[in-house]
Amino acid sequence: MYQYVLFDLDGTLTDPKIGICTSVQYALKDVGIEVENLDLLEPFIGPPLKDSFMKYYHMSAEEADQAIAKYRERFSTIGLYENTMYPGIDRLLKKLKESGIILAIASSKPTVFVEKILKHFELYTYFSVVVGSELDGRRGTKEEVVEEALFQLCGNKKEEYQSCVMIGDRKFDVEGAKAYGIDSIGVTYGYGGKEELRKAGVTYLADRVEELEQFLLPIRSVREKVRNWLRIIKEILGPVLMYWLITNTVMLVFAFYFRGMEETRFLSTSVVVNALGSIVAIPFLWRQFGKDSLSQSKRKHFFRVGVVEAMKIQTLLLFILGASSALALNMLFSYIDFPQIGNDYKQVEAVQYSVSLPVGIVIYGLIMPFAEELLFRGIVFTRMKQYFKAVYAIPASALLFGIYHGNLQQALYGFLMGSLMAYSYWVSGKFKNALILHMAANLTVFIITFVGNAETHINNPMNCFIFTIIFFFTFFISSELESSS
Repeated sequence: MYQYVLFDLDGTLTDPKIGICTSVQYALKDVGIEVENLDLLEPFIGPPLKDSFMKYYHMSAEEADQAIAKYRERFSTIGLYENTMYPGIDRLLKKLKESGIILAIASSKPTVFVEKILKHFELYTYFSVVVGSELDGRRGTKEEVVEEALFQLCGNKKEEYQSCVMIGDRKFDVEGAKAYGIDSIGVTYGYGGKEELRKAGVTYLADRVEELEQFLLPIRSVREKVRNWLRIIKEILGPVLMYWLITNTVMLVFAFYFRGMEETRFLSTSVVVNALGSIVAIPFLWRQFGKDSLSQSKRKHFFRVGVVEAMKIQTLLLFILGASSALALNMLFSYIDFPQIGNDYKQVEAVQYSVSLPVGIVIYGLIMPFAEELLFRGIVFTRMKQYFKAVYAIPASALLFGIYHGNLQQALYGFLMGSLMAYSYWVSGKFKNALILHMAANLTVFIITFVGNAETHINNPMNCFIFTIIFFFTFFISSELESSS
């Protein structure tokens, strides 16, 4: 087991994309270079800024220094906090510290900025050594940063280097470790990627924060394994249980106070009360979602940009994708003759469509999709990704989403639609994509089913086939656009 662990900051502990790329964009604009797509500036995350300005925009050393000064003008006041901690990092650092491992930061970012970021995320106390570059240009390479961190950790006792490991997401972290003969762990959730890290000669690769824990703190006993699994189950199922308790408590209170209400009126009112329970649960879910996925600045960015982005072609395609998949599945299920499944679903359907059209649109098109996406994609799926590969996390979270709906027909439908929503969230990394799919599916099915004649007219094998073709076509196009954006 390693005794000393050196961490890179950007792309390893935190995701700095918005802060760094927007500040680079700001510096480039000052010299007349317009870069609209922040994704094009991702290569600036990790290596020294001066090298990147000279490499990617062919600046002289003097021009690069001027660009850095302009970059810091924005970064030191705004960009510094446009940052997100990767899920599970705080827990990992706490466990490493408690186990007696000595932690250090070895970052190409100026030390003064590193310290502010660590304090902002309340991580500073975990580290015995914090080393970065200097604003005056000293320690400008990763090798120099690693050298200083190793000296502060081990002094002149180079024999202790064998107990050290460097963790980072770029080749510079691996090269810095190799320069002093220490092991390295490359994290593929950052910005370097497996190919870059392997070419650099990384010792190990980790796809998730959970894998880092397995490397650094191997579980030694069956009891520890059981406790670890119980903790994972608690983290994943805890929010689901909380949501269930809140919504059912609200419903039970309503049922107690209005126990003498006429059954027809009770059914329609219970739908509204169920939605009210979801509204009560949303602040709790949003808080968990924010901890796992979004920093405060990104949560503000989510709402600020959402209306503008709703006009983009990707959003239109997502809406068509959600609507076509929901229609195709519902039509397909209507052709499957399982009497008990049909009876169970009809009972649920009678309750769902007991409200007026405007009320149903608000409940099933807005409130329920937002609450359920926060829970099942924003929290459950996000947490599952920490412990399992996406190929397992997607169907597992979708299965839980399906089971929550109660009857078998809705469970099958929920599993298939939940898999699509989780996949979209995973590929794009955007919560709004899954939300738009959910809203589109709910609105389309509710409106068409509510208007009985429309359902009778639309539901036929030819239309089922057509909507299936539309689904696959929009799925392909939206995936291509997402991967190229």
